[in-house]
Amino acid sequence: MRKKREISHTSLNFAIVVAALTAALNLLWIAYDLGRLFWSTGTSIAQGGTGGLVDWSMVRMYLIVETALIIATFSLLSRKIKGVIVSVIALMCVGVEYIWWFIWTRRIIEAAGLTEIPSLIPHAGNLYGATGWNLAILVIATALFAWEIKIIIGFLYSSRL
Repeated sequence: MRKKREISHTSLNFAIVVAALTAALNLLWIAYDLGRLFWSTGTSIAQGGTGGLVDWSMVRMYLIVETALIIATFSLLSRKIKGVIVSVIALMCVGVEYIWWFIWTRRIIEAAGLTEIPSLIPHAGNLYGATGWNLAILVIATALFAWEIKIIIGFLYSSRL
């Protein structure tokens, strides 16, 4: 008789909690950050100014990362190996967005004829416009990715026994 293949409930529960908290907190951060941005632009226009320039590529990147985090969370809630695989793919999308952000930052620096981002320009981790929160999301998504790969390997190993 074949042994039923199961995912470790403890590992999966941990991944679900971390993914859900990360997605929820990131959504709140995005709402705050974009709300602040649009409020300051609206205030500037109301006072006769032109308002700040909104970099829509950053807004797009925030929304793609958040969508990937939500997909990762909901796919884990299926509690099946297919869900873990979908979550891994979603977390890979987060990593790809950060890689594109780094490449975009390098292009901006080169186009400006600089060697690094000036200290007066907001940035973190050599990513133009990044904050500590953005780096925290990258670290958490990377840790979740590694944890879920561990879950998949454990599942595959248990199925061979």
